[in-house]
Amino acid sequence: MSPDDPLTPVREALARATEDFHSSLATTIDQVQAMLPTDESGDGTEPVHAALGDFASGRIDTARFASLVVRKRAFEPATSGVIERALTTLTGLAAQGEALSCVNVSPGESLHGAVSTALAQVGRAFGAARVIGLVRSGRYESSPHDRDLEGFAFARWNRSERRLAPPLLIEVDGADLQAGALTEFLDGTMRFVFLVRGESAAAPLARLISPGVFVMQCADGADAARLAGWNGPGVAAIVPEDCARFVHDPEGGADVWDRLTVEHLPVEEPKTPVGGISVAQQIELMNLVSAFANKPATAPTPPSNAPAATAAIGSNGAAAEPVDKLAAWLLASADLTDLP
Repeated sequence: MSPDDPLTPVREALARATEDFHSSLATTIDQVQAMLPTDESGDGTEPVHAALGDFASGRIDTARFASLVVRKRAFEPATSGVIERALTTLTGLAAQGEALSCVNVSPGESLHGAVSTALAQVGRAFGAARVIGLVRSGRYESSPHDRDLEGFAFARWNRSERRLAPPLLIEVDGADLQAGALTEFLDGTMRFVFLVRGESAAAPLARLISPGVFVMQCADGADAARLAGWNGPGVAAIVPEDCARFVHDPEGGADVWDRLTVEHLPVEEPKTPVGGISVAQQIELMNLVSAFANKPATAPTPPSNAPAATAAIGSNGAAAEPVDKLAAWLLASADLTDLP
C-alpha cells in the first residue's frame, strides 16, 4: 500500500470492521475443519490426550473419549464432499484478504453491477455457512444450495450478515458515479468509500441523503475516515477539489438542515454533461444539497414583554359575540372612580 494512496486513512479507520469480518471467517474455517472426518491412520487419542492434559492420565480412557468425541465429527462421504467444497470457498475468500473489499470499476462499467458482483462475492462466505448448516440439519439439496457457494446476492443476506460484511473501497470514474443506484445496499452497517477518478458531477451523492444514512463528499481521505464513527449504513466519496463538499451526519439532529453541513458549493453552474449525467441533472443535485442545508424561515417570536392577546369570553365560557366584546372594551375604558 502506497503511503500516498488517498484511501490509506480510510483503510486504517475502517480496519476494525474489515478485521471483524475476516476474524469471523477464520473462526468459521476452524469450526468447519473440525467437522471433517479425522485421519483414519491413528486412533485419535494423541490430540485428545494433548487437549485433556496430564490430568487425564490414569483417570480418563482417552481412546474411548476419542471414539465418543472425535469420530462423531465424521459425515457420510457424499456429505463430506459438500463440507469440503464449502471449506474451499471459505479458505479462498480468506486468502484474498483486503482485496476482497476492493472494487475497481472499469471506465464505462455499471457501478451498480460492479458493486452487486463484489457483494455477491463477499456473500459466498454467508452462503457457505448456510450450506454447512443445511448439511448438519439434514436439509441440504444439491440443486438449489450448491449455487450459494458460487455467489450469494446481497438481497438474500439477513440482518446479521448485513452488519458483519466488510466495507467496500471503490475506485470509479466520476462519469460513472451514478450513486443513486446504490440505495438498495444501504442497510445494516454497509459502508462504501469512493475514490473518484477524473471529472465528476458536483454533488453525485446528493440523492443518497436520508435520515439514517451517513453521506459525505470531501477532497481528502483523512476526512472520509469520519465514516468509521457511524454505526449504520454510509457512503463517503473523495471527489475533485471543485466539487461540493458536505457531510450529512444522522446524529446531527431531527431535521435535515441540522444533520447537513455544507463546506463548499461551486459558484458556477455546470456547462457540459459528465458522462451520462446531464447539465440539468448536475444542477438539480446541487440545488438539492442547497435546499437541504437551508433552514426554513419561521414566524417571528413576539417579545416576552408584549401583552398577551386574549379573546373575550362570554358567561357560558364560549367566545363572546361582537356586542359583548364592545361592552367589555367600554367598561374597561370608562372612568368610574367618581360614581357613588
